[in-house]
Amino acid sequence: MGKKIIIFLLISLIVSTSSLLASDNYIIGVGNYDYYPYHTYSNKEYTGFAKEVLDLFAQKQNLNFKYRALPWKRVIDEYVKGKLDFIFPDNSHWDTDKKEGKKIYYSQPVVQYIDGVMVLSENKTRGISYLKRLGTIRGFTAWDYYDQINSGQIKLYENNDFIPLLKQVLSKRIDGAYIEISVAKYNLHEKMRQSEALVFDPDLPYTKDFYYLSSIKHNEILKKFNNFLSIEKDAIDQLKKKFKVGKQFYK
Repeated sequence: MGKKIIIFLLISLIVSTSSLLASDNYIIGVGNYDYYPYHTYSNKEYTGFAKEVLDLFAQKQNLNFKYRALPWKRVIDEYVKGKLDFIFPDNSHWDTDKKEGKKIYYSQPVVQYIDGVMVLSENKTRGISYLKRLGTIRGFTAWDYYDQINSGQIKLYENNDFIPLLKQVLSKRIDGAYIEISVAKYNLHEKMRQSEALVFDPDLPYTKDFYYLSSIKHNEILKKFNNFLSIEKDAIDQLKKKFKVGKQFYK
C-alpha cells in the first residue's frame, strides 16, 4: 500500500512539473526574411537584435521562448487564430484589417525605426519633385508615397532583396530606395563595403515609429516585459549599440 502511494505521488509530481514547464513555453511569431540588424532567419536559425532582447527577457523571467519563422502574412494569420503567443515586431498601425475585432496588447516601445528614402549624397535635399522613380522591397508598402504612386507622379520599382535595390540607386536607375535606414546602412557597410555611398534624406517624407512586442493571450507577461525594458535599459542600450539600431544611428 505504501509503495502505491509513493508511486501515485511521484506520478502526480511529474504531471504537475510537466504542466508547470509547459506553461512556461511560449511561441513567438517572427518573419522568415532578412531584416538584419533587427532580425534574420537563415539555416533555420533566428538571429539579430530582436532575438537577443527577447532571449535576455526570457532568461531573466525563466521563460522558454520558441521562435516560429514564417512569411509575415502567415505570421498574422496564425496570430489572430490563436496559434502564437506573441509576435515581434508589431505595431498597432499594421495589419489593422486582419486584427479587427481582436483585443491585442502591446508592450512599451522596444526600439525606434525609420522607413525613409536613401539617395545619392549629391541628390540629398533636392526635394520630392526630384523623386520620380522610387524603389522598395516587394511586399512592403511605401505608405509615405502612396498617393504619389497611385497618381503616377512617382513610378514604383520593386526588388526581392536589399542589395539589388540599393544598387539601383547607385547606378541611377532609380532616384531613391524606400527602406528602413538601419537595414540600409547595414547592407551598405557590411555587405557592399560602400558605407557612404548613399545617405538618408530627412527632407523627403518618412515614417518614424517604434517596434513593439504584442500578444492576444498574455498581457501579464507583457507587463513584466515593460518592467524589464525599464530595469534593463542599460543592457538594451548596449544591444542597440552592438547592432546599430535606434534613433542615435539615423544621422
